Amino acid sequence: MQAVIEEGARYVVVPGQQPTGCLPVVLTPYASPNATDYDAGTGCLWRFNELARYHNAALLAAVSLLRRKYPSATIVFADYYDPV
Repeated sequence: MQAVIEEGARYVVVPGQQPTGCLPVVLTPYASPNATDYDAGTGCLWRFNELARYHNAALLAAVSLLRRKYPSATIVFADYYDPV
């Protein structure tokens, strides 16, 4: 992001991570016989979703720092986790 802004970008969209524990590409190879590995409400693997939430929190913190460093740029964090 920083390199793109330093090259002159004024509008940057930073995509967050979606709930990866709900993706078939994750659910299939990491299938578990243990029901506690899954979110009861969604059927998603909770540990992968926790990792995605952690990643998004760290990414949003980095975006916040860049917003302060480059106030002339518009930096948007695109939240894909909550809507999905």
